[in-house]
Amino acid sequence: MWFLNKKIKILAIRYKNNYQEFFEILMTKKTVFNFIKTPCGQAKYIELEANKTLLGKLRLFWFILIASIRDWNIKD
Repeated sequence: MWFLNKKIKILAIRYKNNYQEFFEILMTKKTVFNFIKTPCGQAKYIELEANKTLLGKLRLFWFILIASIRDWNIKD
């Protein structure tokens, strides 16, 4: 789980002035998390969601597609 802590630290650095937004991102259960079920996948989703460029959005879409296929058989 060290990778999850690393990703949370990266997010904390990005949102260092706005803690409320940071905790809202971490604590809200998004509907996409019904498809991406692993903690490392959810952390990667949050990291990719922060990138608002066109290439970042395409990468996020590609990640959601592949991660949801990989996590298809994992129970909640």
